[in-house]
Amino acid sequence: MSFVQSRIVISGLLFAVIILSGLWLSNSGRPINVIALTAHKLIALGMLVLFVLTLHQMNQAVGLSTIEFIGGGLTLLFFVVTIIMGGLLSTENPMPKIVLTLHQIGPILAALSTAATLYLLLNHKP
Repeated sequence: MSFVQSRIVISGLLFAVIILSGLWLSNSGRPINVIALTAHKLIALGMLVLFVLTLHQMNQAVGLSTIEFIGGGLTLLFFVVTIIMGGLLSTENPMPKIVLTLHQIGPILAALSTAATLYLLLNHKP
């Protein structure tokens, strides 16, 4: 397995951990366990950084196609929106229903976009 392939697999595994820990947090109720929330946020941030580095290095090495670039951009957008909405939800202040809805839809869109982008990157033809 190449370096890029291993990074892509690690990104996929981290994404699964993010989703599972997020589901656990949402089902555990309030007050939110600070350690679990912090771990959830740090794993999400780490996965985002790894994904960006992988995209950047692939672009530098072999160049990304337009569809790979768009897929990566959409994935980043969905991740950032989900992270922002999750941050808002983790505060003590009540948030509008739209924040919760976006945080529930964001991971689904991010998962689909991540899967599609990782598939494109794994099957990259220079």
